[in-house]
Amino acid sequence: MKFIGRRRELESLETAYQTDGGFVVIYGRRRVGKTTLIKEFIKDKLAFYFLATEEVESQSMKRLASVAARITKNPMLQRLAGFVPCDFGIPSGGEKGARDR
Repeated sequence: MKFIGRRRELESLETAYQTDGGFVVIYGRRRVGKTTLIKEFIKDKLAFYFLATEEVESQSMKRLASVAARITKNPMLQRLAGFVPCDFGIPSGGEKGARDR
């Protein structure tokens, strides 16, 4: 399938990609092509697409480590993919600090 349009969005993603530590959030209505845009952008880059689902956080982290290990062929990540503790060093949106309670 041919990818048409979205030149401006692809340029914005490329700018963020070229910036050290760039992070982009893509959001919008359902069925407008967000996933296709992401896949088109990363097709020639060392990158991967990971869809977070509603599952136990530790299971998501294990899946993420597994995908990252497979893509990067990083031996340390490959070992981690077999064991990922519940606290992967990424704060959960559902947990609040003591001062936030």
